[in-house]
Amino acid sequence: MNIESALDSYMEFLKVEKGLANNTIQAYTNDLLKFLTFLQKKKISEPSQIKREHVVAFSIERSEKKENFSTIARAIVSIKGFLRFLYEENLLPDNPAELLENQRLWSHLPNILTPDEVQNMIDAVEEKSPHAFRDRAIIELLYASGLRVSELVTLTISNVNLPGEFLRCRGKGGKERVVPVGRKALEA
Repeated sequence: MNIESALDSYMEFLKVEKGLANNTIQAYTNDLLKFLTFLQKKKISEPSQIKREHVVAFSIERSEKKENFSTIARAIVSIKGFLRFLYEENLLPDNPAELLENQRLWSHLPNILTPDEVQNMIDAVEEKSPHAFRDRAIIELLYASGLRVSELVTLTISNVNLPGEFLRCRGKGGKERVVPVGRKALEA
């Protein structure tokens, strides 16, 4: 089996068996197509020819092209998953990415709102607005629970368990998760 056929099998595996979201599969596909192009330049066409050095060289090349650090890190994760798949399918004698360390994804801390900034948002809700209770509840819930906006907008009343102080939501990839909710957010 050549590398392109193996990639097709891997993408089907991610979709059917792993149940990954379409956006994730597309990102992995893009990463792996770049890796395959890199391998083709090295005259590598069979999975059994892939070595650890190729993954390292690919990473260095991406870095020299000034790609974003998080983009390179995701590409390495994509490649590691692909190589693990090839190994488990007996298309590689060993897993060349097995000993590669995961790159640190955060080169800096993300920006977050301070408690004062959150309070200013809550205070900005106009009390006379017909949607004031809803808007205040949205802000309190986002702040207290760490929900993604996409998770919040799909919530229904039946997703919220007031006595248990938690809610159920569908996250990325349609995966259900249970999230604790603070008392102040529940009151709102």
